[in-house]
Amino acid sequence: MKATFVAFLVGSITLGIITMILRTPIKVRFYAVKSGINHGEWWILLGGICGSLYVFISAWLVPIIGTGQVSVIALFGQLLFSAIIDQIGMFHSAKYNLNITKVAGLIIMLVGVIVIRFIA
Repeated sequence: MKATFVAFLVGSITLGIITMILRTPIKVRFYAVKSGINHGEWWILLGGICGSLYVFISAWLVPIIGTGQVSVIALFGQLLFSAIIDQIGMFHSAKYNLNITKVAGLIIMLVGVIVIRFIA
């Protein structure tokens, strides 16, 4: 909890300083967000939610399973969801089909985490 608080405090202060330097009126920023939501790009707001959950869960898991395993699990999740996004073509991205090499790599990575955590 303390690490998450510090991360968000530093992020908030940094964003505040950038906002003061750029001098972009708050009305303009709110209009940009509202415009994006009105054009069906509501999913952009999920970045903040996902980012905060990522920081919180990482800070919570590190003392339990260790930094290395948290990093590998995070990387596994990123690779898995990027493969899903590529397969479906989400967020207006190009479609790239999964192949046996990608699937095998993800499975080997997951098995490695399980083996290190529970067997080694």
